Amino acid sequence: MKDSIKKLSAEVRIVLFGVLLIGIGYFMAIPLLSLYLSNYRGLSVFQIGLVLTVLTISQQGFTFFGGILSDRFGVKNSLIYGMLIRIIGFLTFAFSNNSWFFVISSIFVGIGGALFFPASKAIIATVPNSVKSEAFALRSIAVNIGASIGPLLGGLLYKFEFKIVFLCATLVHFIFLLLALKYVDKNHNNINSNMKIVSQLNKVIKDYKIVFLMLINSGFWALYSQVYITIPLDFTTRFNSDSLVSLLFSINGFLVIILQYRMVKWMNKKFNQSLILTFGMILMAFAFFSLSIFPSIYAFFTFIIFFTISEILIIPTIDDLTSNISPPGLAGSYLGFVSLGTGIGSLFGNLIGGSLFEQFKSIDLIWVNWLIYALFSMFIALLFKIYPMSKHEKCGYDPNRFKVN
Repeated sequence: MKDSIKKLSAEVRIVLFGVLLIGIGYFMAIPLLSLYLSNYRGLSVFQIGLVLTVLTISQQGFTFFGGILSDRFGVKNSLIYGMLIRIIGFLTFAFSNNSWFFVISSIFVGIGGALFFPASKAIIATVPNSVKSEAFALRSIAVNIGASIGPLLGGLLYKFEFKIVFLCATLVHFIFLLLALKYVDKNHNNINSNMKIVSQLNKVIKDYKIVFLMLINSGFWALYSQVYITIPLDFTTRFNSDSLVSLLFSINGFLVIILQYRMVKWMNKKFNQSLILTFGMILMAFAFFSLSIFPSIYAFFTFIIFFTISEILIIPTIDDLTSNISPPGLAGSYLGFVSLGTGIGSLFGNLIGGSLFEQFKSIDLIWVNWLIYALFSMFIALLFKIYPMSKHEKCGYDPNRFKVN
Protein backbone atom coordinates (compact mmCIF):
# COMPACT_ATOMS: atom_id res chain seq x y z
CA MET A 1 0.00 0.00 0.00
CA LYS A 2 2.83 2.40 0.86
CA ASP A 3 4.43 1.88 -2.56
CA SER A 4 1.18 2.75 -4.33
CA ILE A 5 0.68 5.84 -2.19
CA LYS A 6 4.21 7.00 -2.99
CA LYS A 7 3.39 6.80 -6.71
CA LEU A 8 0.50 9.23 -6.25
CA SER A 9 0.98 12.96 -6.64
CA ALA A 10 0.75 15.24 -3.63
CA GLU A 11 -2.53 16.52 -5.05
CA VAL A 12 -4.12 13.06 -5.12
CA ARG A 13 -2.81 12.22 -1.65
CA ILE A 14 -4.35 15.42 -0.32
CA VAL A 15 -7.68 14.59 -2.00
CA LEU A 16 -7.67 11.10 -0.46
CA PHE A 17 -6.91 12.66 2.92
CA GLY A 18 -9.74 15.10 2.25
CA VAL A 19 -12.13 12.22 1.57
CA LEU A 20 -11.16 10.84 4.99
CA LEU A 21 -11.70 14.21 6.69
CA ILE A 22 -15.02 14.78 4.95
CA GLY A 23 -16.16 11.29 5.95
CA ILE A 24 -15.28 11.90 9.59
CA GLY A 25 -17.04 15.27 9.62
CA TYR A 26 -20.15 14.06 7.82
CA PHE A 27 -20.61 10.86 9.83
CA MET A 28 -19.84 12.71 13.03
CA ALA A 29 -23.04 14.72 12.66
CA ILE A 30 -25.53 13.14 10.27
CA PRO A 31 -26.16 9.77 12.03
CA LEU A 32 -27.12 11.71 15.17
CA LEU A 33 -29.07 14.40 13.34
CA SER A 34 -32.49 12.87 14.01
CA LEU A 35 -31.75 12.77 17.76
CA TYR A 36 -30.66 16.41 17.71
CA LEU A 37 -33.70 17.60 15.80
CA SER A 38 -36.05 15.63 18.03
CA ASN A 39 -34.55 16.04 21.51
CA TYR A 40 -32.98 19.50 21.21
CA ARG A 41 -35.13 21.26 18.63
CA GLY A 42 -38.47 19.55 19.15
CA LEU A 43 -39.19 18.70 15.51
CA SER A 44 -41.88 16.19 14.66
CA VAL A 45 -41.17 12.86 13.00
CA PHE A 46 -42.53 14.24 9.73
CA GLN A 47 -40.27 17.31 9.91
CA ILE A 48 -37.21 15.18 10.71
CA GLY A 49 -38.04 12.88 7.80
CA LEU A 50 -38.35 15.91 5.52
CA VAL A 51 -34.92 17.22 6.54
CA LEU A 52 -33.24 13.84 5.99
CA THR A 53 -35.04 13.24 2.68
CA VAL A 54 -34.04 16.65 1.34
CA LEU A 55 -30.44 15.97 2.38
CA THR A 56 -30.39 12.69 0.46
CA ILE A 57 -32.08 14.09 -2.64
CA SER A 58 -29.89 17.20 -2.78
CA GLN A 59 -26.69 15.16 -2.51
CA GLN A 60 -27.49 12.12 -4.62
CA GLY A 61 -29.77 13.88 -7.08
CA PHE A 62 -27.37 16.72 -7.86
CA THR A 63 -24.19 14.67 -8.12
CA PHE A 64 -24.50 14.49 -11.91
CA PHE A 65 -24.82 18.25 -12.15
CA GLY A 66 -21.94 18.62 -9.73
CA GLY A 67 -19.84 16.57 -12.13
CA ILE A 68 -20.93 18.71 -15.08
CA LEU A 69 -20.02 21.88 -13.18
CA SER A 70 -16.60 20.46 -12.25
CA ASP A 71 -15.88 19.86 -15.95
CA ARG A 72 -17.25 23.27 -16.89
CA PHE A 73 -15.60 25.43 -14.22
CA GLY A 74 -12.80 23.21 -12.91
CA VAL A 75 -12.41 20.53 -10.27
CA LYS A 76 -10.58 22.89 -7.91
CA ASN A 77 -13.48 25.34 -7.99
CA SER A 78 -15.91 22.47 -7.34
CA LEU A 79 -13.88 21.29 -4.35
CA ILE A 80 -13.59 24.78 -2.88
CA TYR A 81 -17.21 25.84 -3.39
CA GLY A 82 -18.42 22.43 -2.28
CA MET A 83 -16.59 22.83 1.01
CA LEU A 84 -17.78 26.42 1.47
CA ILE A 85 -21.39 25.42 0.88
CA ARG A 86 -21.12 22.49 3.29
CA ILE A 87 -19.52 24.70 5.92
CA ILE A 88 -22.47 27.08 5.66
CA GLY A 89 -24.83 24.11 5.98
CA PHE A 90 -23.24 22.74 9.15
CA LEU A 91 -23.02 26.19 10.73
CA THR A 92 -26.70 26.76 9.98
CA PHE A 93 -27.54 23.44 11.62
CA ALA A 94 -25.62 24.55 14.72
CA PHE A 95 -27.29 27.93 15.18
CA SER A 96 -30.79 27.54 13.70
CA ASN A 97 -34.05 27.03 15.55
CA ASN A 98 -36.59 27.08 12.73
CA SER A 99 -37.50 23.83 10.95
CA TRP A 100 -37.28 25.47 7.52
CA PHE A 101 -33.76 26.62 8.24
CA PHE A 102 -32.90 22.98 8.95
CA VAL A 103 -34.29 22.06 5.53
CA ILE A 104 -32.13 24.79 3.97
CA SER A 105 -29.14 23.50 5.96
CA SER A 106 -29.66 19.99 4.60
CA ILE A 107 -29.80 21.40 1.05
CA PHE A 108 -26.47 23.16 1.57
CA VAL A 109 -24.81 20.06 3.05
CA GLY A 110 -26.17 17.91 0.22
CA ILE A 111 -25.24 20.22 -2.64
CA GLY A 112 -21.79 20.74 -1.14
CA GLY A 113 -21.27 16.99 -1.27
CA ALA A 114 -22.66 16.84 -4.81
CA LEU A 115 -19.97 19.30 -5.90
CA PHE A 116 -17.15 17.64 -3.97
CA PHE A 117 -17.50 13.94 -4.77
CA PRO A 118 -17.38 13.87 -8.61
CA ALA A 119 -14.58 16.46 -8.60
CA SER A 120 -12.53 14.42 -6.11
CA LYS A 121 -13.04 11.26 -8.15
CA ALA A 122 -12.02 13.12 -11.32
CA ILE A 123 -8.73 14.08 -9.67
CA ILE A 124 -8.11 10.51 -8.51
CA ALA A 125 -8.78 9.37 -12.09
CA THR A 126 -5.67 11.26 -13.27
CA VAL A 127 -3.27 8.84 -11.56
CA PRO A 128 -1.14 6.45 -13.65
CA ASN A 129 -3.18 3.57 -14.96
CA SER A 130 -0.99 1.06 -13.12
CA VAL A 131 -2.27 2.28 -9.73
CA LYS A 132 -5.69 3.67 -10.63
CA SER A 133 -7.69 0.73 -9.27
CA GLU A 134 -5.67 0.86 -6.05
CA ALA A 135 -6.24 4.63 -5.81
CA PHE A 136 -10.01 4.15 -5.97
CA ALA A 137 -9.66 1.33 -3.43
CA LEU A 138 -7.81 3.74 -1.12
CA ARG A 139 -10.68 6.16 -1.57
CA SER A 140 -13.16 3.48 -0.43
CA ILE A 141 -10.96 2.74 2.57
CA ALA A 142 -10.89 6.45 3.46
CA VAL A 143 -14.70 6.61 3.25
CA ASN A 144 -15.10 3.58 5.50
CA ILE A 145 -12.56 4.81 8.05
CA GLY A 146 -14.44 8.10 8.17
CA ALA A 147 -17.73 6.26 8.56
CA SER A 148 -16.23 4.27 11.45
CA ILE A 149 -14.50 7.09 13.31
CA GLY A 150 -17.10 9.80 12.72
CA PRO A 151 -19.99 8.30 14.73
CA LEU A 152 -17.66 7.46 17.63
CA LEU A 153 -16.44 11.07 17.84
CA GLY A 154 -19.96 12.39 17.38
CA GLY A 155 -21.22 10.17 20.19
CA LEU A 156 -18.54 11.47 22.54
CA LEU A 157 -19.14 15.13 21.70
CA TYR A 158 -22.92 14.63 21.81
CA LYS A 159 -22.67 14.07 25.58
CA PHE A 160 -21.32 17.59 26.09
CA GLU A 161 -23.12 19.85 23.64
CA PHE A 162 -24.53 18.86 20.27
CA LYS A 163 -23.62 22.23 18.81
CA ILE A 164 -19.98 21.19 19.24
CA VAL A 165 -20.59 18.26 16.88
CA PHE A 166 -21.61 20.62 14.07
CA LEU A 167 -18.74 22.98 14.82
CA CYS A 168 -16.21 20.12 14.66
CA ALA A 169 -17.77 18.93 11.39
CA THR A 170 -17.35 22.49 10.13
CA LEU A 171 -13.72 22.53 11.26
CA VAL A 172 -12.66 19.38 9.40
CA HIS A 173 -14.31 20.67 6.21
CA PHE A 174 -12.48 23.98 6.67
CA ILE A 175 -9.16 22.15 7.09
CA PHE A 176 -9.64 20.39 3.78
CA LEU A 177 -10.71 23.66 2.18
CA LEU A 178 -7.33 25.15 3.12
CA LEU A 179 -5.49 22.08 1.85
CA ALA A 180 -7.39 22.16 -1.46
CA LEU A 181 -6.57 25.85 -1.92
CA LYS A 182 -2.87 25.11 -1.53
CA TYR A 183 -2.35 21.70 -3.14
CA VAL A 184 -4.99 21.14 -5.83
CA ASP A 185 -3.62 22.12 -9.22
CA LYS A 186 -5.15 25.37 -10.43
CA ASN A 187 -4.56 24.24 -14.02
CA HIS A 188 -7.63 22.05 -13.63
CA ASN A 189 -9.74 25.23 -13.68
CA ASN A 190 -11.69 26.20 -16.79
CA ILE A 191 -10.89 22.83 -18.32
CA ASN A 192 -14.07 22.68 -20.35
CA SER A 193 -15.04 26.33 -20.47
CA ASN A 194 -15.67 26.30 -24.22
CA MET A 195 -18.36 23.63 -23.99
CA LYS A 196 -21.86 24.70 -22.96
CA ILE A 197 -23.46 22.89 -20.05
CA VAL A 198 -26.32 21.71 -22.29
CA SER A 199 -23.75 20.24 -24.69
CA GLN A 200 -22.04 18.43 -21.83
CA LEU A 201 -25.37 17.05 -20.68
CA ASN A 202 -26.31 15.87 -24.16
CA LYS A 203 -22.94 14.24 -24.73
CA VAL A 204 -23.29 12.18 -21.57
CA ILE A 205 -26.90 11.05 -21.90
CA LYS A 206 -26.44 10.17 -25.59
CA ASP A 207 -23.60 7.79 -24.75
CA TYR A 208 -25.56 4.55 -24.39
CA LYS A 209 -22.60 2.78 -22.75
CA ILE A 210 -22.44 5.17 -19.80
CA VAL A 211 -26.25 5.18 -19.50
CA PHE A 212 -26.15 1.38 -19.43
CA LEU A 213 -23.46 1.45 -16.73
CA MET A 214 -25.46 3.94 -14.66
CA LEU A 215 -28.52 1.66 -14.82
CA ILE A 216 -26.48 -1.38 -13.78
CA ASN A 217 -25.01 0.68 -10.95
CA SER A 218 -28.57 1.54 -9.88
CA GLY A 219 -29.37 -2.16 -9.64
CA PHE A 220 -26.30 -2.79 -7.52
CA TRP A 221 -27.19 0.02 -5.10
CA ALA A 222 -30.79 -1.17 -4.86
CA LEU A 223 -29.37 -4.44 -3.55
CA TYR A 224 -26.73 -2.68 -1.43
CA SER A 225 -29.38 -0.60 0.36
CA GLN A 226 -30.94 -3.75 1.83
CA VAL A 227 -28.09 -4.09 4.29
CA TYR A 228 -29.35 -0.91 5.99
CA ILE A 229 -33.08 -1.65 5.77
CA THR A 230 -34.37 -5.20 5.46
CA ILE A 231 -31.33 -7.04 6.82
CA PRO A 232 -31.51 -5.29 10.25
CA LEU A 233 -35.31 -5.69 10.29
CA ASP A 234 -35.15 -9.43 9.67
CA PHE A 235 -32.24 -9.88 12.09
CA THR A 236 -33.92 -8.08 14.98
CA THR A 237 -37.21 -9.86 14.27
CA ARG A 238 -35.54 -13.28 14.45
CA PHE A 239 -33.06 -12.73 17.28
CA ASN A 240 -34.23 -9.58 19.10
CA SER A 241 -30.72 -8.14 19.41
CA ASP A 242 -29.71 -4.63 18.39
CA SER A 243 -26.13 -5.19 19.56
CA LEU A 244 -25.63 -8.05 17.12
CA VAL A 245 -26.90 -5.84 14.29
CA SER A 246 -24.21 -3.34 15.23
CA LEU A 247 -21.71 -6.20 15.13
CA LEU A 248 -22.69 -6.94 11.52
CA PHE A 249 -21.92 -3.35 10.54
CA SER A 250 -18.66 -3.45 12.48
CA ILE A 251 -17.58 -6.59 10.62
CA ASN A 252 -18.47 -4.90 7.33
CA GLY A 253 -16.38 -1.82 8.08
CA PHE A 254 -13.46 -3.82 9.47
CA LEU A 255 -13.27 -6.12 6.45
CA VAL A 256 -13.40 -3.20 4.02
CA ILE A 257 -10.56 -1.43 5.80
CA ILE A 258 -8.22 -4.44 5.98
CA LEU A 259 -9.08 -6.19 2.68
CA GLN A 260 -10.07 -3.44 0.22
CA TYR A 261 -6.65 -2.44 -1.04
CA ARG A 262 -5.04 -5.89 -1.13
CA MET A 263 -7.98 -7.62 -2.76
CA VAL A 264 -8.55 -4.98 -5.43
CA LYS A 265 -4.84 -4.89 -6.28
CA TRP A 266 -4.62 -8.67 -6.58
CA MET A 267 -7.83 -9.02 -8.60
CA ASN A 268 -6.79 -6.32 -11.06
CA LYS A 269 -3.51 -8.13 -11.70
CA LYS A 270 -5.29 -11.40 -12.44
CA PHE A 271 -8.60 -10.46 -14.09
CA ASN A 272 -10.20 -7.79 -16.27
CA GLN A 273 -12.90 -5.47 -14.98
CA SER A 274 -15.72 -7.48 -16.54
CA LEU A 275 -14.78 -10.60 -14.59
CA ILE A 276 -14.22 -8.64 -11.37
CA LEU A 277 -17.67 -7.03 -11.54
CA THR A 278 -19.36 -10.28 -12.57
CA PHE A 279 -17.64 -12.24 -9.80
CA GLY A 280 -18.53 -9.54 -7.28
CA MET A 281 -22.23 -9.84 -8.11
CA ILE A 282 -22.09 -13.65 -7.95
CA LEU A 283 -20.73 -13.28 -4.41
CA MET A 284 -23.62 -10.97 -3.57
CA ALA A 285 -26.07 -13.52 -4.99
CA PHE A 286 -24.52 -16.17 -2.75
CA ALA A 287 -24.80 -13.82 0.24
CA PHE A 288 -28.56 -13.39 -0.23
CA PHE A 289 -29.00 -17.06 -1.12
CA SER A 290 -27.41 -18.07 2.18
CA LEU A 291 -30.17 -16.21 4.01
CA SER A 292 -32.86 -18.01 2.05
CA ILE A 293 -31.62 -21.54 2.82
CA PHE A 294 -30.01 -21.21 6.27
CA PRO A 295 -32.42 -19.36 8.61
CA SER A 296 -29.94 -19.10 11.47
CA ILE A 297 -27.74 -16.47 13.06
CA TYR A 298 -24.72 -17.92 11.24
CA ALA A 299 -26.40 -17.19 7.91
CA PHE A 300 -26.35 -13.47 8.68
CA PHE A 301 -22.64 -13.54 9.42
CA THR A 302 -22.08 -15.56 6.24
CA PHE A 303 -24.12 -12.94 4.43
CA ILE A 304 -22.14 -9.97 5.71
CA ILE A 305 -18.78 -11.58 4.82
CA PHE A 306 -19.72 -12.35 1.21
CA PHE A 307 -21.65 -9.09 0.88
CA THR A 308 -18.61 -7.11 2.04
CA ILE A 309 -16.25 -8.86 -0.39
CA SER A 310 -18.74 -8.06 -3.17
CA GLU A 311 -18.78 -4.40 -2.09
CA ILE A 312 -14.97 -4.33 -1.97
CA LEU A 313 -14.71 -5.51 -5.55
CA ILE A 314 -17.55 -3.61 -7.20
CA ILE A 315 -17.51 -0.03 -5.87
CA PRO A 316 -13.92 0.96 -6.79
CA THR A 317 -14.06 -1.04 -10.04
CA ILE A 318 -17.11 0.87 -11.24
CA ASP A 319 -15.34 4.17 -10.55
CA ASP A 320 -12.23 2.91 -12.32
CA LEU A 321 -14.22 1.75 -15.35
CA THR A 322 -16.15 5.03 -15.53
CA SER A 323 -12.96 7.10 -15.49
CA ASN A 324 -11.48 4.90 -18.23
CA ILE A 325 -14.38 5.36 -20.64
CA SER A 326 -14.94 9.07 -20.05
CA PRO A 327 -13.85 11.35 -22.93
CA PRO A 328 -11.20 14.01 -22.22
CA GLY A 329 -12.69 16.90 -20.29
CA LEU A 330 -15.78 14.98 -19.14
CA ALA A 331 -14.44 12.78 -16.33
CA GLY A 332 -16.43 14.66 -13.68
CA SER A 333 -19.63 14.50 -15.73
CA TYR A 334 -19.31 10.75 -16.35
CA LEU A 335 -18.40 9.97 -12.75
CA GLY A 336 -21.25 12.17 -11.51
CA PHE A 337 -23.71 10.54 -13.89
CA VAL A 338 -22.82 7.01 -12.81
CA SER A 339 -23.02 8.15 -9.18
CA LEU A 340 -26.56 9.27 -9.92
CA GLY A 341 -27.32 5.56 -10.04
CA THR A 342 -26.41 5.39 -6.35
CA GLY A 343 -29.28 7.70 -5.47
CA ILE A 344 -31.75 6.09 -7.86
CA GLY A 345 -30.88 2.58 -6.74
CA SER A 346 -30.99 3.49 -3.05
CA LEU A 347 -34.38 5.19 -3.47
CA PHE A 348 -35.98 2.23 -5.21
CA GLY A 349 -34.18 -0.19 -2.93
CA ASN A 350 -35.66 1.55 0.10
CA LEU A 351 -39.18 1.72 -1.29
CA ILE A 352 -39.43 -1.66 -2.99
CA GLY A 353 -37.26 -3.46 -0.45
CA GLY A 354 -39.38 -2.36 2.49
CA SER A 355 -42.60 -3.25 0.69
CA LEU A 356 -41.39 -6.71 -0.34
CA PHE A 357 -40.14 -7.42 3.16
CA GLU A 358 -43.49 -6.59 4.73
CA GLN A 359 -45.38 -8.65 2.14
CA PHE A 360 -43.32 -11.82 2.58
CA LYS A 361 -43.03 -11.38 6.34
CA SER A 362 -46.83 -11.24 6.64
CA ILE A 363 -47.19 -14.67 4.98
CA ASP A 364 -44.13 -16.16 6.70
CA LEU A 365 -42.18 -16.59 3.45
CA ILE A 366 -39.28 -14.27 4.13
CA TRP A 367 -36.90 -16.77 2.52
CA VAL A 368 -38.55 -15.98 -0.81
CA ASN A 369 -37.62 -12.32 -0.30
CA TRP A 370 -33.91 -13.21 -0.07
CA LEU A 371 -34.17 -15.61 -3.00
CA ILE A 372 -35.54 -12.78 -5.17
CA TYR A 373 -32.52 -10.64 -4.27
CA ALA A 374 -30.19 -13.54 -5.06
CA LEU A 375 -31.76 -13.95 -8.49
CA PHE A 376 -31.64 -10.20 -9.12
CA SER A 377 -27.95 -10.24 -8.16
CA MET A 378 -27.34 -12.90 -10.79
CA PHE A 379 -29.19 -10.74 -13.32
CA ILE A 380 -26.90 -7.80 -12.53
CA ALA A 381 -23.92 -10.16 -12.85
CA LEU A 382 -25.13 -11.08 -16.34
CA LEU A 383 -25.42 -7.40 -17.28
CA PHE A 384 -21.84 -6.80 -16.15
CA LYS A 385 -20.75 -9.82 -18.16
CA ILE A 386 -22.32 -8.56 -21.40
CA TYR A 387 -21.21 -4.95 -20.86
CA PRO A 388 -19.05 -3.95 -23.89
CA MET A 389 -15.75 -3.79 -22.00
CA SER A 390 -13.69 -4.75 -25.05
CA LYS A 391 -14.43 -1.42 -26.70
CA HIS A 392 -12.91 0.50 -23.83
CA GLU A 393 -9.20 0.93 -23.51
CA LYS A 394 -7.51 2.10 -20.37
CA CYS A 395 -6.30 5.61 -20.98
CA GLY A 396 -3.47 5.68 -18.42
CA TYR A 397 -2.02 8.95 -17.23
CA ASP A 398 -2.40 11.86 -19.57
CA PRO A 399 -1.50 15.39 -18.41
CA ASN A 400 -3.88 16.80 -21.00
CA ARG A 401 -6.74 14.52 -19.96
CA PHE A 402 -8.87 17.35 -18.61
CA LYS A 403 -8.25 19.69 -21.54
CA VAL A 404 -10.41 20.09 -24.58
CA ASN A 405 -8.92 21.17 -27.88
